Amino acid sequence: MSNSALFDLSGKVAVVKGAGSGLSVEFATVLAAAGADVSCLEVRPDAAQRTVEIVQGLGRKSIALGCDVSVEPEVQTASPTHKHLSAAWTSSSTTPV
Repeated sequence: MSNSALFDLSGKVAVVKGAGSGLSVEFATVLAAAGADVSCLEVRPDAAQRTVEIVQGLGRKSIALGCDVSVEPEVQTASPTHKHLSAAWTSSSTTPV
């Protein structure tokens, strides 16, 4: 059985936090390649927009949502967009700079 058959996310929705850089960009790409639509959460929405373009380039739907995961009201505002969430990747930092 092929890896794509084992990891088929066709018709599923995923959310990736911290989607503007690093492993989160890679994971969003893997999810999209497996067939998932991907919501990209990032404190810097412009950075997440680059990830959205990668996901859309793979033929999947995607949106960039500005969200600081250390601010609960922002997380709650983003949550209603994920009514049928199937997967989540949570690689984000809340450490002050």
